[in-house]
Amino acid sequence: METQTRKLDEKRPRPTTDASLRALEARELELGAPPPPGATKLPTQQILKQSPGRFYGAVIAAVSVPLLATATVYGLVALRLLPPLPGLTPGLIGWIMLAACAALLRSRSPLLLAMLGLVAGVPALAACGALNFQLVRVEGRSMLPTLSPGDVLIVDLRGNPREGARPGEEIYVLGGEKVRHGGEPVIKRLIGIPGDKIEIADGALHINGTVARVATVRRAGKIWPELTLADGEYFFVGDNPDESRDSRDFGAIDAGNVLGRAVWKIKAAHPGPLR
Repeated sequence: METQTRKLDEKRPRPTTDASLRALEARELELGAPPPPGATKLPTQQILKQSPGRFYGAVIAAVSVPLLATATVYGLVALRLLPPLPGLTPGLIGWIMLAACAALLRSRSPLLLAMLGLVAGVPALAACGALNFQLVRVEGRSMLPTLSPGDVLIVDLRGNPREGARPGEEIYVLGGEKVRHGGEPVIKRLIGIPGDKIEIADGALHINGTVARVATVRRAGKIWPELTLADGEYFFVGDNPDESRDSRDFGAIDAGNVLGRAVWKIKAAHPGPLR
């Protein structure tokens, strides 16, 4: 038996040139086999040149999960089932990049690469959450009935009304010396953006002639007889105007005083996305 095996091995063609040796090494790396004795380590660039189809296929398998997750998130945002999440974008990009690195491994199993791509999301999204999101507890009754005292919110620190704001649908955390109440940031609804004309008529708040999404307003404050927002100015009001200290008191504010957008209630009577 040993004699027959030795004869078979002797009949196998052996690489005689550097080019053929490298081709054999690339082939065996694709199959997951160790390189032949005496072979030099094949550079990554050489692997890409000799087997681009397999490499790109591995990349697609590795990034399939993060790409699907990204498409799902932005699809739900487009359908308005989720609020815009600009703070999540860096995490999704980092996830895709980390997953793509798995394609540099010698394994070419699509299932294994997809699993590695899934695992890559843990550090990417954890870092994104720590840097771009914050938990805020609601104090006071100024946002009733939308928010109640004790509710806990997830705030996207990258959320800002300068980027595709939808007045009446977005709630922000505001800071700055003239805004803070008792040294603490306040939570209010965005109702006016630059160029809007704000007025109170018949106990209702009107934005460009349309009734705003707030309860009956009995106190006009700085809105008298009307207020037109200049470039870079934003107007915020509480959902419970009678118990709210808002832009009627401290005036319109610029985007620099916006600390972030409240996107989700996680501890509340009705948890879910904020609108």
